[in-house]
Amino acid sequence: MQGTSLLTLQELSWFAQSGISQLDAALVGGAGFTTGIYDLDAAIDLFSAGVYELIFTTVISVLASGGEVLFISDSSRIPWFKLTKQRMYRPHYASQIHEIDVHSLIDLIILFKNTESLKKYKLIVINSFGTYYTKYTRNLKHTTPSAETVNKFNQSLHKLFHIMQRTCLANNSMIFTVGSMKTFSQEIRPTPDPESEESQLSLVVQKILVPVLSLSSEINVYYTNRIILYRDWVYDTNDTSTPLISGLPPFEESVQLLAEGRLRSLPHWRCLNLRPHADSQSSWSSGFFLVDNNFNIVDINSDDVPDEEVEDSQVYFLDCVE
Repeated sequence: MQGTSLLTLQELSWFAQSGISQLDAALVGGAGFTTGIYDLDAAIDLFSAGVYELIFTTVISVLASGGEVLFISDSSRIPWFKLTKQRMYRPHYASQIHEIDVHSLIDLIILFKNTESLKKYKLIVINSFGTYYTKYTRNLKHTTPSAETVNKFNQSLHKLFHIMQRTCLANNSMIFTVGSMKTFSQEIRPTPDPESEESQLSLVVQKILVPVLSLSSEINVYYTNRIILYRDWVYDTNDTSTPLISGLPPFEESVQLLAEGRLRSLPHWRCLNLRPHADSQSSWSSGFFLVDNNFNIVDINSDDVPDEEVEDSQVYFLDCVE
């Protein structure tokens, strides 16, 4: 099965904003989330990486336009308080939000086969997709799978995404698959230096966090964009042209910045563009954002952000430094 062309998707497109102007510009179409399937993966955990703030900001954008939203979960806790405390949330939006429990990848396929029941939703959030995928692949490993079994699993996964893509096209809607990260270990053997008399390491084990659904997966053909959210350090330069910079300065400078309240941990995003428009265009875009005490995303790249709102957000994240 092949993914439907992006041109076809964009011809039907509408846009829902994430609240982060740089991210909206990095997404296919350059104006926010549109018709299609998106993947959101969080490093460490979903609650502190800004995933739900991003999802709920987009949800409110959909609700405000009169659309309905469906959350699919395996009974895991969804932090609804992060939605109801947001500035743009209205009590009557509750009637436009629906939730259903689904406990496996197979049940998810059955649900999406029932296309009539999904027609009214403009956004479907599969909150436990990473759990479904991990559970299925773990069970697969425990059964000592044959090539035929693995092939059937891959076919089922392609079938699910093909149905989801058809759902997006038929309903002019969006689907978010929400996942997590796993630790990937690889062995690195340094090239020996025959001229060196010092003892050298013969083996280095490198561990990195990667999405449970590989970034090189064949399933990428169905995704519009894939987004990774995580926390990293940001420091204040006291320079009006570039006031905030992502990264960690040298140790002594970091200690000084931390003491002055100018070093903090903020949510970051990395967006994978699976089909760059030109050879010179990078596949990856990245940035960071602020969240205030009521879980509103504060766009630090917008000229419309009030100073007091940014200050309030900075205080919140100084209390949450990890």
